[in-house]
Amino acid sequence: MTMPDQQMPERPQPASDENGAIDRALITSTLQRIDELPIDQRAVEYEHLYADLSRRLEQAVGQTQLGGR
Repeated sequence: MTMPDQQMPERPQPASDENGAIDRALITSTLQRIDELPIDQRAVEYEHLYADLSRRLEQAVGQTQLGGR
């Protein structure tokens, strides 16, 4: 069972070539964890994952626009 507000773990900031592979691995493991939950809990977890990924995307876009990364 998971905590309702559990988010994906923060990832380290490795070289840019590794970022995509790490992101895919984290997303894959999170989706596998969600898939193991009872069906009635999956929707809530998918919503949390979507919100977390959206927030991270907004942060990445903001950093790019500010000249970061």
